[in-house]
Amino acid sequence: MQIIVLGMHRSGTSPLTRIINLMGVYVGTEGTLMSPHQDNPKGFWERNDVYALHQETLKTMGADWDKVAHLDLGKLTADQRAAFDQKARNILQNLDAHRPWVLKDPRLCLLMPLWRPFLETPICVHIYRSPIQVAQSLRTRNGFPIHFGVALWEKYNLTALTNSGDLPRLFVSHQRLLGQPLETVRTLYEQLLSLGVHGLRLPSEKEILAFLDPALYRERGDVRLKKEFVSFAQEEIFQAFEEGTAGSFDSAISLSAGAQATLESYETNEERERQRLLIEETLRTKEAELTTLHQKMTVVEQNRVIEEQTLQQQLAQAEQKRVTLEASRVAEAKAWKQQLVALEESKVAEANARRQKLVEAEQELVALEESKVAEANAWRRQLADAEQKRVTLEASRVAEANAWRRQLADAEQKRVAVE
Repeated sequence: MQIIVLGMHRSGTSPLTRIINLMGVYVGTEGTLMSPHQDNPKGFWERNDVYALHQETLKTMGADWDKVAHLDLGKLTADQRAAFDQKARNILQNLDAHRPWVLKDPRLCLLMPLWRPFLETPICVHIYRSPIQVAQSLRTRNGFPIHFGVALWEKYNLTALTNSGDLPRLFVSHQRLLGQPLETVRTLYEQLLSLGVHGLRLPSEKEILAFLDPALYRERGDVRLKKEFVSFAQEEIFQAFEEGTAGSFDSAISLSAGAQATLESYETNEERERQRLLIEETLRTKEAELTTLHQKMTVVEQNRVIEEQTLQQQLAQAEQKRVTLEASRVAEAKAWKQQLVALEESKVAEANARRQKLVEAEQELVALEESKVAEANAWRRQLADAEQKRVTLEASRVAEANAWRRQLADAEQKRVAVE
């Protein structure tokens, strides 16, 4: 047996599904179910793959769970429908291995016709809740206006009634499920048995009360809001649920003009708001990009400053090294120059000494030469004097000889004369 839970969001589909699961009906393994959330602390009891498939399908049609004013399953192309069918068959194949099973997602109210070709013996359990309580809960959770929440309530419930009109159905009151849990669960158990669901067990009182916590029944409805926002048509639908006549609703019943206008207006405003938010997001993105760019530029500038400071430090260090090296070279050059000067001075002094020695030697030579010249001159004078003396002596001797010769001649003459 295949049990389909129908109901508007915030109407108690999660606790209802858990109660059916406690009766022994398979819902899925822990890994296949959505995790609890603060909106549903005791769990959604909803399959992740079903949720993902429904979201994908709604978006394919340009809709969402809260944007259903112009929802039309006929918008799906053959390929899109084939893709849905394949995924739905895979999910049901897994579930059919564990019959009886229960499938829950409020979007089933809208998308039930897509599942119908693959369901063999479905039973629908439709849970309903006061439209004003649902609207208040949606306002708390999603921030929706009350009139919009009520219009969504009408859309979901009427569509669910239309899509399940030819199937076995049970109706469960959210108020009675939480306010009178033991009696309501027993009634549901007996009804499911009467519809041929086998293998069920009645959960114990402890199990039921441990899960159906009246503290979670937070939105009890506001009479003033009900008078202001719930239309006659919507109140009539809710009364039909309460009186047990909702199953006899004409399948051709359509959404009230007021609810349709509210849904369309909301989506128009939502689209405007989406566009505004998109523009704001774009601006924020651009601002973020500019901020990021500015931060990057700041980092680049900081890096440039750091690099410039580093370069300046390196240049200063290089300059310092250059100055030190230059000073070292200057000092070394000075030292070398001083050594050269000293060497030059030494060489000059040595040369000067040599020159002095040469001069002195020259002077000595000159003096010696002069001395020798003087000595030679003296010798020459002496020689001249000697020569003069010799000449004089010679002359004297010659004269004397001549005198002797004359005397001899005279004597000879005298002798001759004598003779």
